[in-house]
Amino acid sequence: GCSLAIRKDHSLWGWGIGNVDFEPRRPRGQPIQLSPTNDWAQVIAAFYSSELFALKMDGSVWTWDDGFYCPSPRSPRQIGTEKRWRKIAANTNESVFALSHDGELWQMSSNPKVAAKRLGTGYQDIISSSWHQLA
Repeated sequence: GCSLAIRKDHSLWGWGIGNVDFEPRRPRGQPIQLSPTNDWAQVIAAFYSSELFALKMDGSVWTWDDGFYCPSPRSPRQIGTEKRWRKIAANTNESVFALSHDGELWQMSSNPKVAAKRLGTGYQDIISSSWHQLA
């Protein structure tokens, strides 16, 4: 598996299986920076499917195509084009739930062929009960 973390400076780091694919001299247990930008706000993982998702400070949602392996710095892909999300929560499959600043709740997929689905309005917060996140 893989672990992701956001440092206080909003840089994104990862370590675990897969790091050796793009940094052969670095041991797997040592974190490597996954993005040159310092604009990451939240990271989550979907239980069972090992999908990884991240929210940038600009309100965009991102995923990686690396699956179970720790993502490489070259592989983040934005989900959709909107930049209005304030919080994300993972499901037990390829889905991520995104809460907008105006209280709309949406379900999105890491699969680009699956369209986003609006679940409703008036929501204040979201959390996933299938995965434990460290604050």
